[in-house]
Amino acid sequence: MDSLIRWKRGDYIKLGQAVSRFNRLIKELEVDHEKYLPELRDYKELRDHITTRKELNNIINSLRRATEENLQTIKEYPSGEKVSAWEYKEINYAKRRAIKNLNYETMTIMTESQSIGMGSERLSEIRAISDSFERLDEATGASFKRIKERIFAVGRADYSMSKYKTFKENFYTALEGAQNFENYDKLKKELDKIKNPAKFYEYVKKSPFLMDIFLWYKNIDVNLYGGFEDNEEAFDSSLMFHLGIEL
Repeated sequence: MDSLIRWKRGDYIKLGQAVSRFNRLIKELEVDHEKYLPELRDYKELRDHITTRKELNNIINSLRRATEENLQTIKEYPSGEKVSAWEYKEINYAKRRAIKNLNYETMTIMTESQSIGMGSERLSEIRAISDSFERLDEATGASFKRIKERIFAVGRADYSMSKYKTFKENFYTALEGAQNFENYDKLKKELDKIKNPAKFYEYVKKSPFLMDIFLWYKNIDVNLYGGFEDNEEAFDSSLMFHLGIEL
């Protein structure tokens, strides 16, 4: 899992304590409606899927907000679905964060020139995801659970990491325009070494050569534009002199 966190011993301890306290609260509750209680949290699973410090803090704070009172109190949606008051509030928190993340992503796709021709499909996905959030109140059964899990997933994600991942995916899409060049694999091999999307973003942004590749795009006539489309010699020269890749 890609991560922007430099984990410290205190981070592991805080997360572990929050998880232990949360699970202990649920186990010690004597209620007649256990099916409305949230599931126990798995420390290792949470730890392994946290990518940024913002996500870590959101998870710890969420677990710490659980109390005997809000775990035992039941909230009902218009559809008749019921959850604990704690989870009801956490869904609302996550929904606000999720909508904010999606709005930021939409703005980025529509305003950054490097996204030209690459963002229309993702914009459609974003609209569909946002629309699904609004159906939570009326959803039941598996549909309710699916929308709720999507809200938590999108709301938990840190927008910065999402942006870097999208940038990396789009760059590799653009790079396919040079895949017939003899030394394409050498460039891709070097780029594949950069596992962290944030570091990948910084590396590409600093290179005029790589940004030229990234600005390739397909227009409505499906014609490929780009400074290296018909000039493999310039491509090879840039690999050597701009990136220091031996050919």
